[in-house]
Order: sequence, then structure tokens, then C-alpha cells
Amino acid sequence: GFARRFASYKRADLIMTDMDRLARIINNAERPVQLILAGKAHPRDGAGKDLIQSVHQKIKENGLDTRVVFLEDYDMDVARLMVRGCDVWLNTPRRPYEASGTSGMKAAANGVVNCSILDGWWAEAFDGENGFAIGRGEEFEPDDQDAADSATLYDTLEHAVVPMFYEIGKSRLPEQWLSLMKRNIRTNIWKFSALRMVQDYSTKAYRPAMTNYRTLTENNAQAARDAVQFFHRVDATWSKVAVGNVVVHGGADAHVGKEIHVTAEVHLGDLAPENVVVQAVHGRVDAKGHITDSKTSVMRLKSISHGLAQYEGEYLCQQSGKQGCTVRVLPTHPTLINPVDAMHAAYAQGNA
Repeated sequence: GFARRFASYKRADLIMTDMDRLARIINNAERPVQLILAGKAHPRDGAGKDLIQSVHQKIKENGLDTRVVFLEDYDMDVARLMVRGCDVWLNTPRRPYEASGTSGMKAAANGVVNCSILDGWWAEAFDGENGFAIGRGEEFEPDDQDAADSATLYDTLEHAVVPMFYEIGKSRLPEQWLSLMKRNIRTNIWKFSALRMVQDYSTKAYRPAMTNYRTLTENNAQAARDAVQFFHRVDATWSKVAVGNVVVHGGADAHVGKEIHVTAEVHLGDLAPENVVVQAVHGRVDAKGHITDSKTSVMRLKSISHGLAQYEGEYLCQQSGKQGCTVRVLPTHPTLINPVDAMHAAYAQGNA
């Protein structure tokens, strides 16, 4: 099932990129597939309306009316029926534009198995055994991205989703599929909810913002005045900050579960160690050599002499595949909730 707002970035027609291959998958006599689509475009979203028209035309032109159905007059009632009546919930947004993906959460609560691009909630929820991921989060140019994601989608459906759904165990039941549904519910239903959303907004946004406001405005806004002076100094001296001699110890033979040790030299210029935070930035490397889905680990000061500081830190290798690591420096201040908001960053050249 695929039911949601027909915005262009949600790529409702991604599954129709190769109509011949789609026809082979859904018209398989031994393992047929029924695809149900529904949705509406915003009244002022011309591209979304064109997308719906394109989907309709492709279905009719390729004679797939019996296997691919588009439900008209999409509303909340149709949505409720679909998130609890489908076997698989398809989600194919263009990364990284999916903010959440609430329909997938509702489907999961009903035992519907998600098959989705690793974006929005699914990037956090997918654990490798509670549904299906389309790709591994790779990012390319838009046209290349669509081609790569559509090919991966067909492969996932043809070689993983459909075979598992139709596989019957000794009990004469689809044992693997039932296990997948149960794990889907067990790992997601308690973690993704309106309660979680309110708690996250409260603890990660509203309360910190309220506390920071009080800090900045008390004593005739003295803290705010101090912060302005600090950031003026950062603006004037940041060009002197640089990172060099990054060494990733044990990176060549890294494996999942191994602790990686990182060292680096940081030229602080006119700033002091307490004015900056130094981070090891690590993650999977894409075809262009860019670190994707990066994680950060704060490094600690080891020594300093004449403005040249030695930093070290560790991080745990948590995934397989080609990995990269670099080091960056950000300004920090007690009134700064997120160091990135300071609009300055110094990175080491290249990835180790």
C-alpha cells in the first residue's frame, strides 16, 4: 500500500520507473502482487497534481488496472482502512526531505510491515530485522538517485519481500512473515507515538529554549551581552583555527564493535580550549568520498603549547562497509544550545 499526500519529493511514481519490470513482479502467476495507491495533492501543488495524472496514465497504458489500483477521494477513512489492511507499507521519499512519515508508524502499530527508504522515522526505526530498507542511505544527484532507488526497490520486492510473504513453513503458515510482523510491532509501537513526540519537543526544544531565555535576559541581559562579545571575537579570529595531522588508529582493520582511537592537532589561534569543542565525525563513505549519516564523538584535550593543541578521542565502529573519519572544530559558549548555530566550523582536509 502507498497512501499519503502526493508531494513531488515523496516520489509516488518511483515504483513505476521501469514498467516492464514492475509488470513482471506483480503479474507473477505463482506470487502475484496487488498494489494499492491513494492520495491527494495540495490544491496549489501543480507538480503533485501532475504526478497523480502520470500515475493514472502509466497504469492504464501498461494494462495494469487489475494489479494496480488507485483509490480516489482519499480521506482519513480511506487512510485508516489502508494502514490496517495492507500487508506492506511502501514509502519512497527522496532523502533527506521526509521529516517524519507518520503513516508508516500507524501501519507498524497494526502489524503492517514497512518497506521504505531510510529517511524520516524509518532511518531510526529500522534495525535490519523489523521490516525492509530500500538501499542503505546512499545519496547521489537527483536523476542518479531515482535510478538507483528504483532499481533497489525492485530488487527488494522481487528477492526479499515477495518471497518471504509467500514462503510457507512446516506449520503451513508464513512463519518468517509472521515473525517479522511481530518484531515490527514489538520494536516500534512503544517507541513512536504522540507521547514520544510531545516528550521530545518538551525536553529537547521547549525547555532548553525557556532555560536559555531566562539565562540570557536576567541581570539586565548581561549573559547576552557577554555572548555577543564572544561571538564578535570568534568572527574576528576564526580564520586562524585549523585542524591537522589527523590519525585514525586501527581504522584499516576496523570491524563492527571495535573501538577506534583518533588523534589530531588543532591550531586554536587566539582562542582558548574552553572556547571550542573538537569532534571526531565518522560514518559510512559514499561513492564521492563523502561521509553520510555521520555521527560525532567529542574529543578531549591532551596537551597544548603556544596555541597548538593535541586532542584525542574514541568512537565505536557500529556498521560494516567503507567507513571514514574526519575531525572538526566548532565554537562553544554556555549560552549556545547547538554549536552549529555559531556558523563557524573548521574541518581537517580529507577523510582518514
